[in-house]
Amino acid sequence: MNFIFLLDKFYGLCNIPVHLYDLQEQKLLYSQGFSEHDPWQEDPLLFPALLHDMCAENQPFIATESDMIVTVLFSVPAGKLVTMGPVCLYPDGNFFSEQYRIHHRLRFSLTLPECDFITLSNAISFLFYSMTGKEINGRELLHINVAQGPTLLENNRDLKNYMLEKSEIEQQRYGYDVEKEKMQAVMDGDVETIRREITSDAIIQMQMIGEMSKIPKKQWEYSVVSSIVLSCRAAIAGGLPEKTSYSLSDTLLQRLTQCDNFQEMLLLESEVRMTFAAAVNEHKIRNTNISCVEKAKSYILDHLNRSITLDDLANECGISKCHLCRKFKSATSQTVMEYLYTERIKAAQDLLRYSNKPISYIAEYLCFSSQSHFTSIFRKYTGQTPLQYRNKTE
Repeated sequence: MNFIFLLDKFYGLCNIPVHLYDLQEQKLLYSQGFSEHDPWQEDPLLFPALLHDMCAENQPFIATESDMIVTVLFSVPAGKLVTMGPVCLYPDGNFFSEQYRIHHRLRFSLTLPECDFITLSNAISFLFYSMTGKEINGRELLHINVAQGPTLLENNRDLKNYMLEKSEIEQQRYGYDVEKEKMQAVMDGDVETIRREITSDAIIQMQMIGEMSKIPKKQWEYSVVSSIVLSCRAAIAGGLPEKTSYSLSDTLLQRLTQCDNFQEMLLLESEVRMTFAAAVNEHKIRNTNISCVEKAKSYILDHLNRSITLDDLANECGISKCHLCRKFKSATSQTVMEYLYTERIKAAQDLLRYSNKPISYIAEYLCFSSQSHFTSIFRKYTGQTPLQYRNKTE
């Protein structure tokens, strides 16, 4: 098998640096990915250290630095060894590239290629199969490169010791029934009940969830994350649209990353259930007050990038399709489909103006049957083609 030919084509496809070593003669046979300064050659300790750490000779070994820089090694027939990387899993990874340069005492500036883990995992599987004939998937890659110690349940001694150490605390720990009551208030949108529960004893309440970390700051972080996750699910169960609930969850998690001390985390913890409950309550009030036409409009706006049928809208409004069409036309002077196209064209205009997404992508994203169909509808509603509109707004 011509390994160098395979590696050359692989690099052309993936842009992931690759090297081929002869382990018997201890020399480099092939190198691609670093045009000038190659860290593998500049740092004489890099290769021996990684080779020493390899868990299994017949499986890929994934080495990480700072949880963001990844290097892969695996053996191939005839006493050869393939390396992939290093690559950075974080976009715009200049900071991690500089940390890598300092750690390995490289004298030259370095910008590591960027690659997300899913792409890297697929690349590893592809190259490993091409050069060894062995199949391996992403889950197997993770299992190979994680120390396979006993789980907590398998290591019964650790579990018993933890339960014994925490026996006094466990007597004061929140039970499942209390947790259900707290989440039920979120599901019901019961803001007043939650407000009454927010007291000066909040710090004690946070300590009654068990020890998730021996590091105090991590304990508080995990407490807030748990509260956000549970409240998010409770809000969805209470009728809040998934998109809204998950977006709210993301926003709160982002706020958590900005908390510098315990006091800020405690304040955020006290707001989590209130925030979700208020959103549930607002959604319920809005749904009670708005007409079926407004419900249909709201559904359309929330699902512009999904397929929408009259059946979907009728079910959402709880009336027949014919009744919905008559009411919608009477209230808006538009048919349902005309309104749908109007809103999708507005969204398309924003994408054309503020993004560099291809027109074909925008057409597919907004659920037009084809690019030509998208162009036809866009021209009908705006008097110009999508390309003309983009060029005009640049």
